[in-house]
Amino acid sequence: VIAMISFVIVQIIYWIRFINMRNNKSINICDFVRIALVLIMVFLAVIIVGESFDSLVFVTCIYYPLLLINFIESIIYFKNDMYFSVGLACFILCDTIVGLTNCSSYLGIKESVIKLLIGTIDTAWLFYYPSQILLVLSIIKNNIKTGERHD
Repeated sequence: VIAMISFVIVQIIYWIRFINMRNNKSINICDFVRIALVLIMVFLAVIIVGESFDSLVFVTCIYYPLLLINFIESIIYFKNDMYFSVGLACFILCDTIVGLTNCSSYLGIKESVIKLLIGTIDTAWLFYYPSQILLVLSIIKNNIKTGERHD
């Protein structure tokens, strides 16, 4: 749960990054959609997982919609920061695989069915490493554009 909370904090930092990229820095539709999706996800999770609803499910219901909307908003700025958009797309694929591999106990789905869907190898790593490299390249690219130096 602590790791997931740190992931939520990172997604909030990305959200702030988008607000700073906007010309008018005001709240826009993506901000409302983020909040609405979090509330919808929590509501649906309570209904779907019932008594299995715990702090991990709750934090995941905050994290995943933030990640999805951050990716969608990154498409708006794609021409300015392609690495960031593609990095978030890789993150979505990675975290979807991780979520599917861990949801069997919550949803009552047999683990063999999940392995059939995503394969027997840990395919999350195929997307995790590229996501990290692309997100770092995004930061480096933006620092070069703004003239910041990190020696």
